[in-house]
Amino acid sequence: MSVASPQPIALETRDLCKHFSGLEVLKGVSTAIRAGEVRAVIGPNGAGKTTFINVLTGIHPASSGRVFLGDADVTGLPAYRIARKGLSRTFQISNLFADLTVLENAMVAVHAGRCFRQSRETVDESLSLVGLSALADRLVSEISHGDQKLLEVAIATACGPDVLLLDEPTAGMSPSETNRFIDLLNERLRSRYTIVIVEHDMNVVMNTADVISVLTLGRILAEGKPDEIRTNPGVQEAYLGSAYA
Repeated sequence: MSVASPQPIALETRDLCKHFSGLEVLKGVSTAIRAGEVRAVIGPNGAGKTTFINVLTGIHPASSGRVFLGDADVTGLPAYRIARKGLSRTFQISNLFADLTVLENAMVAVHAGRCFRQSRETVDESLSLVGLSALADRLVSEISHGDQKLLEVAIATACGPDVLLLDEPTAGMSPSETNRFIDLLNERLRSRYTIVIVEHDMNVVMNTADVISVLTLGRILAEGKPDEIRTNPGVQEAYLGSAYA
């Protein structure tokens, strides 16, 4: 019986380090995420998760080490060039315009991201993907927090990325909104994109991730499938506690 070949690597870091005024935040982070994978990055506050995302996406340059998007070395490129090469993200803090409609927010974001080849039709498809077509003409100030978070996902997909990075996508959501997001990721997003999700809600992580990376004190403590991470004594001690044993 033939064995399926592994998927190519979509996103990779090699010995990634980041310093801020002498403070070492990332300390040699090396990991490889394969195409089509859903990778969760978890860890306690101050572990370096946000810095890791910001270095991946070009918001902060790496102090040392390399970042590869597919075969392309994107280390040191500005954020807009990395986005144009196929890495798109959402933000933990909303960047939406409350006095514009859902559709207008998506169109503004696409043009600001220099995705000029993307059409109104593409934006409509992104809104449909996350279930917001019916709200396209509503002001953002009039829709729920959960729908605002989904709009940010729609905006991130509108430029046609290969890799989608979601930073705390369920923060502030109600339980029903969170379950809706889990269904969206599993039923629609994972078949289209390689996904990196930074998330504190372990229900979301355990029900979506193929592989989990545990970041503590700027280093990867452990990587593995959800069941492996759940039962890892070092991870339990550093982050999860006994509730997930």
